[in-house]
Amino acid sequence: MNIDNHTAVQDKLIPPPRFVRRDFLSAHIVETGIMLQKEYGTEHAAAFLKDNFIHLDVAMRVLLRPAERRRPSA
Repeated sequence: MNIDNHTAVQDKLIPPPRFVRRDFLSAHIVETGIMLQKEYGTEHAAAFLKDNFIHLDVAMRVLLRPAERRRPSA
């Protein structure tokens, strides 16, 4: 049973799995953006991510909400 992209399991709604980035070039660009933010500030890092075609929602998440960053894959 699917309710608004959620799966019902034993009367509990489970959200769909988060998108997992498999593009290692994008991962490297994002990591570089994070390093630039530490060194030069958020505005510079945001411009770098935009110039490298990182989606706005991803850039905002990694730059403004560090607790929500994805963990590096093993």
